[in-house]
Amino acid sequence: MCATAEHCESEIREKCRNYGLDEAAAERIVAALKRDKFIDEGRFAVAYVRDKARFNGWGPIKIGMAMREKGIESTRIEDSMEEIGEEEWKEILKKAMKGKVKRGRNEDPRKAFASAVRFGMQRGFEYEIVKRVYQELTDGDDINIEEI
Repeated sequence: MCATAEHCESEIREKCRNYGLDEAAAERIVAALKRDKFIDEGRFAVAYVRDKARFNGWGPIKIGMAMREKGIESTRIEDSMEEIGEEEWKEILKKAMKGKVKRGRNEDPRKAFASAVRFGMQRGFEYEIVKRVYQELTDGDDINIEEI
């Protein structure tokens, strides 16, 4: 399992529970896997951020929440988020929002903007970056976001 994909300690412990192993056995397995470098929380965190951002279109807020649920330390989460720069986060959101913005062109500008904001924030991006990306995607559409 660890040879085919990155996993964190909590995922391995969960697998052990599913196989009916007790906590002591699970801890021995986790310790052995860590010792032999099959699992590494730092390596997992970086891979998780890359995968969720690039393949799922998730933003840093959603990724961070998912990693906290897996028991990853806050400092490790912050360090792994630095793998993706601000411009790349913007491009990830832009790619995800293109279809949403295109469909909203025939709507009331307020509704289209609100829909795009909800979409971007549900993906885990902050309001300010969603707003900037929306402005870039609707450039020249006579929509003044500041008035909306």
